[in-house]
Amino acid sequence: MLKLNTSEEKQLTFEVQIEGVSDFEQLKSFFRIVIDNVEYGFPCKVFSDSIVVNLPPLNKVVGKKIKDGLEVEVKLEVVVDGHYLSPWNDTAKIGKPLTIEAKIKDPSITKKPKLETKLVTNTKKSGPTIIQEKKKNSNMEEFKRNLTKDDIFSYMERAGTKNPTIQNIVYEQAMASSKSQEPVDILKSVVKIIKKNKE
Repeated sequence: MLKLNTSEEKQLTFEVQIEGVSDFEQLKSFFRIVIDNVEYGFPCKVFSDSIVVNLPPLNKVVGKKIKDGLEVEVKLEVVVDGHYLSPWNDTAKIGKPLTIEAKIKDPSITKKPKLETKLVTNTKKSGPTIIQEKKKNSNMEEFKRNLTKDDIFSYMERAGTKNPTIQNIVYEQAMASSKSQEPVDILKSVVKIIKKNKE
């Protein structure tokens, strides 16, 4: 369960795998929170392997006082080419942080000062800022490092380009248009070429 602090900003990062999209600027994404039957939407930034949202303090967004410990529905939305997707949803618990106020009881410094402390709230401490994310694919970086030409040809076959001659042509075009000769960049160019040919 996701925990949200009503008085703090929070950044949430979702690791995603996006396929079939060549231009990530076409993707629009929003993080939705439903509080007391009112839905609040926050725009997200979309990258090739992640979606990031910066949430403002909820007590500055919601017009009324939020009950401590309130559980609400949250979800991630993605819209592209007229298609609506919701790759993640969960329940979030909204709470207040543990805060302590301290002040000097006797402002006179003629004797050793006395300190008085007062517990303002006894809500369980939520700890440092948490980055909530879909389970990381720990092998993704390793996959990128170990990607080979054979892997790219296997992808083309899975994508429907089974003719070896056409595969070689696509591969040569991808090498020419790729921003580098790294296999991962060549694969990205192959994906674009195949998608363009299917349109």
